[in-house]
Amino acid sequence: MQLQLRKTFAGYGRADAPMVSYAALTALFNALLGAFLWWANRSGRLPQRVTAGDVVLLGVATHKASRLLTKDKVTSVLRAPFAEFKEMGSDSEVNEEPRGQGLRRAIGELVT
Repeated sequence: MQLQLRKTFAGYGRADAPMVSYAALTALFNALLGAFLWWANRSGRLPQRVTAGDVVLLGVATHKASRLLTKDKVTSVLRAPFAEFKEMGSDSEVNEEPRGQGLRRAIGELVT
């Protein structure tokens, strides 16, 4: 199995990329999202119609939330197990690098 995975990702350019961990995180995210949407639909919490304004608002909120999680000094406590501090960025932002191997590194790359 390991040899087959190496062949699948050969030529990607990064030998240290934890592809199996990336795949596991992607599958987990999609499973949780699907379960949430199923639950929300069954409980009648989803709107019957989504407007363009709703999509734009959700996009802006998602951008702001991801920026807060990945760059803000205040949320560094959430990233600390997966990232290593490198330097201060602009204003209240920090620059970090992922640490560890496997799943820990994959999460570190996700949150930095």
